Amino acid sequence: MADHLRTGSGRLGMLLGHAGNRMDGDIEELARAAAEFQPQLVVVKEDEQHLRGRAPGEVPRIIRAELKRLGLPDSALPMADSEVEAARHALDWARPGDVLALPVHSSSARAAVIAMLETRSVS
Repeated sequence: MADHLRTGSGRLGMLLGHAGNRMDGDIEELARAAAEFQPQLVVVKEDEQHLRGRAPGEVPRIIRAELKRLGLPDSALPMADSEVEAARHALDWARPGDVLALPVHSSSARAAVIAMLETRSVS
């Protein structure tokens, strides 16, 4: 679907995070699935409301390490401490013709991202 939505030289950017109550291998599998889409940007985010026993930063480090192992460059893998920060980074990066996948799980973060999108569409 992302390939279909991109126009011309449009790029693919996404947010990627995971709840902490999964095995490392499951988290690495999520990173492998995302890498298959060959994104030009993966903002690795902390899912701060779903740490579920993990230390802050632990899940993003696992995701980022797997994406790097798969060949994504450091420059394509910024880290974000929150879902809102991650979405802001992706929106700042995007240009016309790009496609962004912005999975945001917390309802308060989702409301903030919707407000950002509405503000940007008016500007």
